[in-house]
Amino acid sequence: MLSDHSKQLLQAQLIRHEGLKTEIYRCSAGRRTIGVGRNLDDKGLSIEEAAWLLENRGRSDQAKKVLQYGISQRSQIALLDKGITIAEAQTLLAHDIDETCQQLNNELPVYLILDQCRRRVLVNMAFNLGVNGLMKFKNMLAALANRDFNRAAVEMLDSKWARQVGKRAEELARQMETGQ
Repeated sequence: MLSDHSKQLLQAQLIRHEGLKTEIYRCSAGRRTIGVGRNLDDKGLSIEEAAWLLENRGRSDQAKKVLQYGISQRSQIALLDKGITIAEAQTLLAHDIDETCQQLNNELPVYLILDQCRRRVLVNMAFNLGVNGLMKFKNMLAALANRDFNRAAVEMLDSKWARQVGKRAEELARQMETGQ
C-alpha cells in the first residue's frame, strides 16, 4: 500500500494530470464524470459515498434511506447535478486511490516489491488505464519483476498510451526510472 505522504503526492499529481471539476462533465470517452476522473456511468458512487454526500448536505434522513435501500444511478446523478465541493472531490479521489492500490495489491505481485515512488507510478497508470489496461503492459511488468527500472521506463514510453498522454507518460517514465 501507499504511505499517507505518498497518497498526498499522488493525489496532487492526479489532480494535475486529470484535472478537478466540481460539476458533471463528459470525459473524452463520452462518460459522465465528476471530481478527478470519477466515471459516474461505469463506477458511480458507493452506497457509503452517496450517504456521506447526503449527510454533508444536511439530508440525514435520506442518507439513512440510502444506507438501508441503496441508490440508483439516476438518483446518484440527481444528487451530483448541482456539483460537489473541492473537498468532496478530494475525498472521492482518496477513495479511488485506496481502491486502486488494493486492486494492484491483489492482482499485481510486483506492486508489493516496489518502493513508494514506483508504486505511485503504477497507481497513476491504473487510474488512467484501469487495472486491466495496466496489466497489458507485459514487457514493463516483466522488467519491473527483474527490477530493471530503465527497461520498464522504455516499455512505458513505447506504447499507444504514451503517445496519447504525452507529457504525463514522460513524467511517469522518469519517475519509474529514477525512483524520484
